[in-house]
Amino acid sequence: MAEEKSKDINPEDFEGYGAEMMDLVTLVKDQDKEIRGQTNEIRNLKGQVENVSQDVSESNEDKFYSKLTNLVPDWKTINQDQAWRKWLAEIDALTNVTRQALLDNAFSTLDVNRVANFFNSFKGGGAITSNPPDVPKKGYTLEDLRKATRDYQTGRITEEQFDKIANAVQRSI
Repeated sequence: MAEEKSKDINPEDFEGYGAEMMDLVTLVKDQDKEIRGQTNEIRNLKGQVENVSQDVSESNEDKFYSKLTNLVPDWKTINQDQAWRKWLAEIDALTNVTRQALLDNAFSTLDVNRVANFFNSFKGGGAITSNPPDVPKKGYTLEDLRKATRDYQTGRITEEQFDKIANAVQRSI
């Protein structure tokens, strides 16, 4: 909003119009000064409100990430996983919308429980998958180790299952 500069009104310029006009000019001049003061005060208050609003927003995001970390400690690792990104790109059967769009919506409203549910659903509800790799299998390859590493990082297999596969690969090498 452009600031309008008001003219300085000199009451002496209106002496010839009588006392009532002088009173009116003095009143207008006093009101102009009051309005300028209030305009500056409003401008300062707007700045303060914007700062407080930004602080509250940042505080809410900090709380969101803290709670998300409590609910899904490995969410940052999962978030970097290509399998996670592919999973998010898929269309959700119930909504006919990509999981990414649903996750974005949950994040934009800082709905930490919904966001956590996405990570836990990707990980299989936080539980180990029902079809872990066949640990007694002989002849593991480096590709099996890579897959097991991804599965362990995303919570699809336990550390014990990962160790068995990693040891079997080491033995076969």
